[in-house]
Amino acid sequence: LRGAVRCLTERGITKAAKWAAEQLCGLPDNLIGSEHDDGHELGLLGREEPPASDRYLLAKTYFDLREYKRAASTLEHECDAKSTFLRCYAKYLAGERAREEQTLEGEGEPKNEELEGIEREIKACDRPDAFLLYLQ
Repeated sequence: LRGAVRCLTERGITKAAKWAAEQLCGLPDNLIGSEHDDGHELGLLGREEPPASDRYLLAKTYFDLREYKRAASTLEHECDAKSTFLRCYAKYLAGERAREEQTLEGEGEPKNEELEGIEREIKACDRPDAFLLYLQ
């Protein structure tokens, strides 16, 4: 669960991260063991993940501040799975924000203009992970 909290938080899936953290804190101390850092971090799917790049960390701060387009453009040339997910998710949320604005302004049929591009990007991935498949 501890790894899930880190993994979900890094990807901006805040509600699931909150749930995992609540479950972790609800377990008795004798079941969860001590927190340790041996330099290797296992991701949510049990795979070892490399540390986040500086560009990823910058994009994640933009994402957390709800500057979705800025976060996506920061990761435009990053190709690792974590960066690809955050870029696609940021594009999706930017499109949803624009769709909501269209609804408020009464401009035609509101739709998320980013969806087709996100789907193309996911299909172009050699080996999409579970997080990218979640977006699809």
